[in-house]
Amino acid sequence: MARPQIRLSDPAQYQAIVDAEWNIIYDKLAKCVESGAQIVLSKLAIGDLATQYFADRNVFCAGR
Repeated sequence: MARPQIRLSDPAQYQAIVDAEWNIIYDKLAKCVESGAQIVLSKLAIGDLATQYFADRNVFCAGR
């Protein structure tokens, strides 16, 4: 299986990709909270970032 590659010539390009990934994560977390959810359950692990994000907004979360 081939792995996707991105070749960058400028470090700023790398930072732009990292920033975009963080924005995607925070947008997904915000949508959960904006939906009015008070509890988030997952069959998968919930990472530290999401756990803290939800805790700061009084949303209970639990993963495997």
